[in-house]
Amino acid sequence: MGQNSESGGSDRQEANERHRSSRNGRTSGGGRAGGEEPPRGFDDIPEQFLLLVTCRDEKHQVELLQRFHTEGIQVKALVS
Repeated sequence: MGQNSESGGSDRQEANERHRSSRNGRTSGGGRAGGEEPPRGFDDIPEQFLLLVTCRDEKHQVELLQRFHTEGIQVKALVS
């Protein structure tokens, strides 16, 4: 199961190859027609540097939110 009888390769290997080809802007058909832009991939997503702060309680969370907002730091409040 999972073997391709024509090529002898697994479905997963074929999917990995398609992924590698798409990341390089190529397809198994020899390239893109008409100067078409390659699809956006993981390499195109800008880096982000994030912090996750564990607060003691809701009051502490509100204090930190106000402090960070005052300092001009972009912040989101989450509850889990």
